[in-house]
Amino acid sequence: MTQDQQYVAGLGIKTVTYPSQDDDGRVKELSAAGVYDYTFGYDAAGRFKTISTGGSAKFEYDYDAASNETHRYTYLSGVTIDQVYARDSLNRMSKRIVSSMPNGTPHL
Repeated sequence: MTQDQQYVAGLGIKTVTYPSQDDDGRVKELSAAGVYDYTFGYDAAGRFKTISTGGSAKFEYDYDAASNETHRYTYLSGVTIDQVYARDSLNRMSKRIVSSMPNGTPHL
């Protein structure tokens, strides 16, 4: 377990605890002053796949073959915010499209 003093938005300087890491040293859990508790999931390439709190996903990520983030889903109370990131021929982010839909609506 690792502990650190960090600024936590809205709470000031608080103790942040990293109680577990995976075999590659990536943080699996984080607790900020006992107020915010997060669990992190990774895909096979080691990229963020989910960030969860309270047993449910709050953020989900999708990537293309070049490891660029293509979608970010943010789950708020009753609404899913879908952010799509488009790339140009030089692999630069050229557009971000943000839309929202009721939670439970399937996404591809």
